[in-house]
Amino acid sequence: MTQNSRFIAGLVATLSATLGTIACTPLDSTRTTGGVTNDPNYLPLASKTTATTTRTLGGVALKLQTVPTRVTLTTSSGTLDHASGATTLNDGTYTLIDPNGYTANGLLTDGVSTLFSTPAQGFTGNYDYARAYSQTYIISDQPYVATGIYGVVTSEPDMPSTGSAVFNGKAQGSYSKGTSNFDLKNGTSKITADFASGNIDVSVDSYTITNRETGVSSNIGFNSVQISGMRVFGNTFSGGAITTLNNGTLVEIVSENTQQTAIGRFFGLNTAGIPDEVGGIGYLQGSDGTLTTIFLAD
Repeated sequence: MTQNSRFIAGLVATLSATLGTIACTPLDSTRTTGGVTNDPNYLPLASKTTATTTRTLGGVALKLQTVPTRVTLTTSSGTLDHASGATTLNDGTYTLIDPNGYTANGLLTDGVSTLFSTPAQGFTGNYDYARAYSQTYIISDQPYVATGIYGVVTSEPDMPSTGSAVFNGKAQGSYSKGTSNFDLKNGTSKITADFASGNIDVSVDSYTITNRETGVSSNIGFNSVQISGMRVFGNTFSGGAITTLNNGTLVEIVSENTQQTAIGRFFGLNTAGIPDEVGGIGYLQGSDGTLTTIFLAD
């Protein structure tokens, strides 16, 4: 294994740890009575057709550039041919084009870059339109690792402009402080969307927290992450304020030089005319710590 390969493998392990095993919880009773729409524009991600049927993909991604170290959150775009499985996904830095679709091991690859997403990450059988992934690639000898969510996006004309919805699901995360790294697994997520005002609030909590190196359960001073006041733009949402709480009390886990970014997207459509699924990423970095949280709900 080359030095670059070992380095990339380490980065994949670090960011992939934020995914964990994400499973869907039942729908909130206040949200919708509708199921998956029969609209042919919204074929589930894993569905197959006999005729060439291309659908629009999109998502969000957290990209780690290693030298100099820089993290960015962006939207992604692409296409899926439900007959052949051919998939294109562009995260704004790299465009992966796989003419054959997923392998049995959950890989998309163009021979240069590899994107990894498997049922072990909790999506097959739980979510119709979206899934999480990790991806590696090299641009001009610079290694990148991307962690994201992608799928069949809700088209902008179909986005509601009235009413509200509550989406319930799961969340994963990672937290680093000094030389210590922690995995935040099996958390719950609640996304409240007010389509009339365009306001989105995200709450994730109930994590299982362990030290990544030792596997020992850890108390890291917080157990809940809130992203308040995100704003809808088309089928995406972003902005807002990221805060951390410990048993409901506000605590500060990172201090000066803070980078604070959050972004999300809506996926699919149900029979009530509401996006079927929603997912996103929040990133908080200060001079004394870094927090990443990924959420997906329906």
